[in-house]
Amino acid sequence: MRIPLIGNIIDHIKGRGAQTGLNQTSNSFKMAAYLLAPFLVGFMVAKTVLPPQLEDTATLIVFVSWIVGIILFYSNAKQKAASFLPFPQSHWFFPDGQQISYDLMVPEKGYEELAEYSDGSKLYRVYFRNRCAYQETDRPYPDIFDHALWKLPTNWNDTFKRNGAGEFFFENLFITHPACENIQVSVIEWDERGSYRLPLCAVTGCSYWAERAIKDAGKNLSADDYKKTMKALAKQKAYVSELKAKNTELATRNMFLEKEHEEYVSNEPKTIKKLADDRLEAIIKRDSLIRYAKKSIWTRILNLKTFAYAIILTGITMLISHFIFGWP
Repeated sequence: MRIPLIGNIIDHIKGRGAQTGLNQTSNSFKMAAYLLAPFLVGFMVAKTVLPPQLEDTATLIVFVSWIVGIILFYSNAKQKAASFLPFPQSHWFFPDGQQISYDLMVPEKGYEELAEYSDGSKLYRVYFRNRCAYQETDRPYPDIFDHALWKLPTNWNDTFKRNGAGEFFFENLFITHPACENIQVSVIEWDERGSYRLPLCAVTGCSYWAERAIKDAGKNLSADDYKKTMKALAKQKAYVSELKAKNTELATRNMFLEKEHEEYVSNEPKTIKKLADDRLEAIIKRDSLIRYAKKSIWTRILNLKTFAYAIILTGITMLISHFIFGWP
């Protein structure tokens, strides 16, 4: 039995450091701070603490050590990442409609087969290097999980070919890896485990489904394939029925909120209602334009990640100009 107050405190402690989804802005700042902080500290010490006759020598030592340190940090992070099975920017669909992407790192032996179904699909327990946080709209505290139950269409190696390159945020650095897998995960339900919940998922996008779509393109279904397809459709219909049942509660709640909104608006002047409706319509239009706008090449290039690299390059340029031209 979960005690609410104690449970909230435990979840808050467990949630510290957990992924809440991909955030390019915060990750770029983290990488810039991680790379520039050692150099800035060493440079300030060389300029303020050491005697003037040792400033140039100490600054040169700090600069060389910083460059070597960056190379070692990156090499060490890339070596560590090689021991994991990366699923960068894995896209998760949750029952309440939220969609969140996580950079998942699965250890080489971090998955365990639990069950095999009659259609050949299998259920795996999959462990992650980092914890993931998910805040459902109707729950007062987030769900923190470092493993999940994945239903795969076949065995692990046939489902995930890991034949594509990808980039993910690892050890405060952006790391590229030649063997990645882009997946989509649909959370079907939450498996209650006493003091916490475990997501029960179906992997709906992976190498297996991509290869099957290409292989079956333009081909007529055989009788056996037709039966399998009909069974799959029946399962999908059952899943849709379950979602409709869940949406009934949301629809009832929405009707209640709309009724309250109508009562509130009826007591206010019509001009205020018109202003509110016009503002809501403008927000919806602006959200639609932003959501479906195609990003230009300049928008993709001029981002905070590029800005972080520019800061590093500027620091290197200033150091070189300091030793060659004596500036500043």
